[in-house]
Amino acid sequence: MGACHGAGTGIYAGITGAAGEPANLQNTAINDSCSMCLCTCLAARPPTLSKPLHSQATAVAAAVQSMPGSYFKLLCMHMAFKPACLPLRPAPEPQLKPPHHGHDGCPNPALLLGNSTVALLINLTARQTLHLRTFEDIRPSCQKTLHRMLRGEASVANMFGGPHIFTDLFTLLHETAREPASLQWLQVLTFEQQVVSISGMHLAHSAFCVAHGRQCELPRPTMDVSGTPCQDFSMAGRRLGPDGPQMPVFLAWCQVILARAVPVVVHENVPQFWEELLHRHLGGHYYICSFILDSAMVGFQLISRVRRYTVLYHRAKVRVTRSPTEMLTFLASAVQYAGIGATAISDCFLATAEELCAEIWPLCVRRGVNLNDALRNMTLLLTEDEYSRLQLYLEHWQVRFGCHASQCPSAVFNLCDNPASGRVTWSAASGRIPGLRTNAGKLWSPMLQRWLTTKELLAAMGLPVYPALAAAAGVPLLEVQPGAEARHMLGNMMHIASVGTAMLIALSCARPL
Repeated sequence: MGACHGAGTGIYAGITGAAGEPANLQNTAINDSCSMCLCTCLAARPPTLSKPLHSQATAVAAAVQSMPGSYFKLLCMHMAFKPACLPLRPAPEPQLKPPHHGHDGCPNPALLLGNSTVALLINLTARQTLHLRTFEDIRPSCQKTLHRMLRGEASVANMFGGPHIFTDLFTLLHETAREPASLQWLQVLTFEQQVVSISGMHLAHSAFCVAHGRQCELPRPTMDVSGTPCQDFSMAGRRLGPDGPQMPVFLAWCQVILARAVPVVVHENVPQFWEELLHRHLGGHYYICSFILDSAMVGFQLISRVRRYTVLYHRAKVRVTRSPTEMLTFLASAVQYAGIGATAISDCFLATAEELCAEIWPLCVRRGVNLNDALRNMTLLLTEDEYSRLQLYLEHWQVRFGCHASQCPSAVFNLCDNPASGRVTWSAASGRIPGLRTNAGKLWSPMLQRWLTTKELLAAMGLPVYPALAAAAGVPLLEVQPGAEARHMLGNMMHIASVGTAMLIALSCARPL
């Protein structure tokens, strides 16, 4: 995940009481491209949950609140949170349209902003307690998106000096008292040389803020949630490990964590990430616990998103009260026990006719295809390679299952990969949407006779991009425009359900010293 450099986003959130007095957990830092969406939810008004989510959130909340002294307990006590008082709102009546064009129907309740842990986290932090502080993203297009999303946070900016938008992790570190660090010259060094060089860098006092157009002071968070670049470890990458070109970003992130002495840290990466790197560079100051978290464990069986999350607690600032891995087992069991129903791929078939037109119109213009013709037959918008791959996928499906793929709602093919070369990326094995990548192509549904839209995939990743999803959680609708930038974000983000669960685990298993 190019989280701290390149495609990265960082968020710092200040937590205060209803009257403005400081709470026990004062700042939270989150680094990843999806975090702007998560914290948009967290900073929203008190949510209303659908009944299935309400019962599940209540069960989990009651159990977690019983843990004395944890960070999570302190938040509950400070806000006088009562699970039984979660408000309910009925889901809107479905307004169905033909499957080819999508529908405005009521989604599966299990998809309504995902799962109990996310909804619970929103409940406990949205009640005028969690405010956005800082984002980091090097891409100008993402900076503009962040700025647009934060316009409603003016009062927060006045109160806390934020929200800020910084451009690059390396602007936070200085080689000398004045000179910022640089990724380019670090990449020519060996791994051991990078370790020596970065360990001697100093944390900057301030950095240029895009939101305010000036140098802004860097806040010191109490909690940091980060996804560092995964290209050097991912099965889809070159798997160079410490010798990869993105390793300086990870080392710089470690240096920032150490310089700030952040009490609670959550690190995210692909399952193949070398956990021993965290032990080597942060183990001297942090207790470390790593676990594999699949979005299916917390309510999202419709998409494949398996990641390694590692919880770190500062030895001098935090007392660990229970095992994060045991807490994960407990939460996964609570989700299963609540029985809100499993999600299926067809649950994200939510696109309206207007959304579909917006999705395909740029391609129609570039390729000279009439919009109405494209709506009737979207294969007209496929390249020759994509069309030939689609035919191969259909043949493979017919041979394997003895039926046409259009008869199966769970059939999804990644047209970026070529079955003729042995790379078959589809939902046949798992019944789940294949793993999203930053360079992934169209994900084709034979039943819909079209590819899944950007918004549909964002919904599968747990984001409130449809009115029913936003209403179920009581958060503002996340407006997303289709395009390359949104598609890139899809492959470079944490799943909202998974990161929400990881945050809940981190807060529940420790207490401040």
